Amino acid sequence: MKWLKVLSDFFTIRDLIFLILGAGIIIIILIKAVWFIFRREKRFFNNLKKKIIIFAPPKSTSKDSEKPEDMQMELDLLRKTHFFPNLPGEIFKNTSHNNLQAIKKDTLVIVGYNKTLKEEYFLKILNKAKEFNVPLILYGYNQLEGKGFDEIKKYPHHSMCETGLRLVNDVFTTLATYPYGN
Repeated sequence: MKWLKVLSDFFTIRDLIFLILGAGIIIIILIKAVWFIFRREKRFFNNLKKKIIIFAPPKSTSKDSEKPEDMQMELDLLRKTHFFPNLPGEIFKNTSHNNLQAIKKDTLVIVGYNKTLKEEYFLKILNKAKEFNVPLILYGYNQLEGKGFDEIKKYPHHSMCETGLRLVNDVFTTLATYPYGN
């Protein structure tokens, strides 16, 4: 009978060990899940501090252009979201040396595109973005076609959009997912 008491104590200790191990495994899985989610959120909030640079396309000379293409309306739309604290105070109107120097390793570059855009203008910005390996968003006023597209398609960190809402979405998504510094 004594052995029966020892055997019942053994099952109780074994059950306690399984309970502790099971609880430990569940806690480890929860910690890993929370860490995974926190890591993504931390990247997003760190990336919100990144500088956003906007290059407007040269003024369109066509008479059928009804929309002003100075990117001010798009900048105002980005400001209205209250999500992006580091929006520029000014929009670059040309690719002067000083304007291109603003592109650094921790920036997001938005380039306005119209049909009169000279390929050299666009390629200067694209090459500077490639130099620092930063994301580039090409905003096209419903007219993304033509010059320079073979070059941008070779660049893996680009996005093309044609509407204001898509621009907001691309900026948000890029800042939420792009691993700056890697």
